Amino acid sequence: MRSAPLSSEALRLLSYCPLCQVQEPRIDVRTLRTRRETEQVYLRCQTCRHALLAFVRVRGEMISSIALVTDLRPEDLPAGLSANPVTLDEVLEIHEALGSPSFLRT
Repeated sequence: MRSAPLSSEALRLLSYCPLCQVQEPRIDVRTLRTRRETEQVYLRCQTCRHALLAFVRVRGEMISSIALVTDLRPEDLPAGLSANPVTLDEVLEIHEALGSPSFLRT
């Protein structure tokens, strides 16, 4: 797996583990992909051993991020991340299915 260096803005967000709350933990970091302003990053805290998949977006002075707890290894992630984008028809189909009274019964 190819790892690229993280931007300094992304590194500042890694000053603590959001799961175990340890300040300045030892975190293994791998950049999975950089696309436009967004970095997809795999992180594993060496203190609590939990892993996160984070999406860090930097636009000018603004930084936004979201992280998902995962049990996947970094080798398992790139194939799923490069899947085709969800289409509008697929979004509408899911919306209709969720709104159906029979959705929870199936």
